[in-house]
Amino acid sequence: MDTKMIMKIPKQKPRKASTGIALRKLAAAMQSKEGTSNKQELLLSYKALRYLRSDRPKIIFAFQFIWFLNRLPASKLTKLNLWMAISNPRKLINQINTDKLKSSLKETSAWLHAKQELSQSSWNYKSRLSESEALINTIKEYRHERLFILHHYDCNGYFPFSWQSALEELRQLDWKVIVSSSNLSKNSIQSLRERNIIISFRQNIGRCLGAYKDFIQLLNSQKELKNSFNQIILANDSSIPIGGPAKFGRYIESVSQKLNDNEPLMIGATDSVQESIYHIQSYLIGVNYQLLQNKNWSQFWANLPITDNKRQLILDGEFGLSQSMQKAGINIQAMHSVINVILEHSDIPQELTSYGVHEPTQLNPSIHAWKNLLAAGCPLIKKQLLFEIAHIPIPLSELGNKLSIYDSELIEDLKELIKTRFSGCHGLSNHSI
Repeated sequence: MDTKMIMKIPKQKPRKASTGIALRKLAAAMQSKEGTSNKQELLLSYKALRYLRSDRPKIIFAFQFIWFLNRLPASKLTKLNLWMAISNPRKLINQINTDKLKSSLKETSAWLHAKQELSQSSWNYKSRLSESEALINTIKEYRHERLFILHHYDCNGYFPFSWQSALEELRQLDWKVIVSSSNLSKNSIQSLRERNIIISFRQNIGRCLGAYKDFIQLLNSQKELKNSFNQIILANDSSIPIGGPAKFGRYIESVSQKLNDNEPLMIGATDSVQESIYHIQSYLIGVNYQLLQNKNWSQFWANLPITDNKRQLILDGEFGLSQSMQKAGINIQAMHSVINVILEHSDIPQELTSYGVHEPTQLNPSIHAWKNLLAAGCPLIKKQLLFEIAHIPIPLSELGNKLSIYDSELIEDLKELIKTRFSGCHGLSNHSI
């Protein structure tokens, strides 16, 4: 074989820019054959093709040589045709049948790699939200000025009835309610829909703060949608309602009253200075219209990186949100300030000592001062406290005398949640913070 001919092969290789354009056309050709115009799928196909081309240079070189010799194999093997297409996408359209290339591409590791990368891209909320356009239309369907979003995860798909009743109560109080989840049982789906609660399925990435980010970006994507709400409350199911739905409804209404402010305002249930950083705890955050329109709010969520690393999410998301808003001069408040928790309850010294808390920067009010929060009217209790915190006596054993006649659903929920917590899937799941 003439070695000079072989040496010329690299010269046949198109410039990077033209190769990129050709791969885009190849991805579009696959899409048109599939009869779909989904932009996310198109981008995913393009990135997967790029990965295959860059990660297998020897295979690409071999097929480029076949192209150079103009000796195209008459193959019925889709994978072979895929490699032929990737090696010289500019000549593909008229010489290779693209009908089955997409299905072959989906079987490659490059497809999985591209899918994972896209889902974790900070800007790409639509790839994480299932049927985002349909969700937008559903939100627009009925006008409400207040929106309550609850992020949920349970590896068995169980959605607590105490939360269902609480959310239904909010609907009766004229809140639009959305449940975000990646895993719901058939019974939970049916029960939520019977209560006219909107369900939005989302990939299990980024925990609750990732869900908050995606919904804020979804709202920001359409000015009409963004301007339609005067208040938004973001919550997650790391806590569970106690005291019944009416109590929860009254509490959220009290948050709503505080949000009726002419200046940008962010309110949480509790605040903390753990790790020497002041922040609103992310299990419940309320914001008003003025803050929703504030560029600092939008920019924070747009720039928040998506990760499953809980520690990094707390630093960037929970701590970062409060710090970012404070630096921008935004008013931040807590319904139950850590100062009030410490000063207004005579039994707090003994309570904190029993948890080994000896300075404010160690104090997590939702864990170490839970009794005081309940006494102050907070209608939420942390599931972590009930199932995971080492303490004598265990907090779960002290919960009984805090329950009322309205907590029958909570008792049944705890029976189910303890199964999930210790079923073996809990440690592998993606929980709220």
